[in-house]
Amino acid sequence: MSLRKVTYACVLAILTIQAVSAQTAKGKETPPATKSAGGTASVREGKFGIDYSYAYDVSTLGAWFHVSEKLALAPRLGFSAGGGATNIQIGLLIPIYLATLQRLELFLAPHVGFSIQQEERRENIPLLGQITVKSESSSFDLSVYLGTQFPVTEQVHIYGMSGLGLNSRSIDPGGGVSKETETSFGTQRTALGLIFYFN
Repeated sequence: MSLRKVTYACVLAILTIQAVSAQTAKGKETPPATKSAGGTASVREGKFGIDYSYAYDVSTLGAWFHVSEKLALAPRLGFSAGGGATNIQIGLLIPIYLATLQRLELFLAPHVGFSIQQEERRENIPLLGQITVKSESSSFDLSVYLGTQFPVTEQVHIYGMSGLGLNSRSIDPGGGVSKETETSFGTQRTALGLIFYFN
C-alpha cells in the first residue's frame, strides 16, 4: 500500500472520529432512518445529493441518487490541469450497500469510466530547434471499489473508497511516434469525498 493511500485512510479515520465525537458532545438525535442488522441505516430510498471527491491530483464532482435503501447511482465528472497537461474523466459509480455498523455504511461499488489526457511539451529537434509536441491518451476502466460512508449530519456525509480494476489505455505520444495500447490490472486511486444531500 502506498504512502498516499495510508495517508488518505488516516485522514478518513480522523474525520470519522471527530464526527462521532461532535455528535456525542452535542447530544444530537440520530436522524430517522431504517433499521438494519448491524445498526441504523443513514441512507434511504429517494435520497439525492451532490458529491465532491479527491483522488491524488484529480477533483471529481458528481450526483448521488439512492434508487433503494441498498442501491445508489453516482455519475461523476473529474478534471485536473497542470504542467501543460489536462485530464478529463467521466464515470458511473454504483454503490451497493452491504451493512451498517453503528451508522457507518459499508458499500461495494462497481465503476465504469473513461478519461482523456492531453499534454504539450517542448522538444529539441536537430536543425529545427525547439518545437511544441502534443500528445494525447485515452483510457477505459472497469473496477470495483470497497468503501465506507458516514453521516456527519443527515445532509452531510463523508466517504472513502479504494479498489481494484482493469484499465485499457491508448497512447499517442505525438512527434511522429507510433501509437501504443496497454492494458493493466491493479489497484485504483483511493478517494475521499463529501456528499451534500438535499433531502
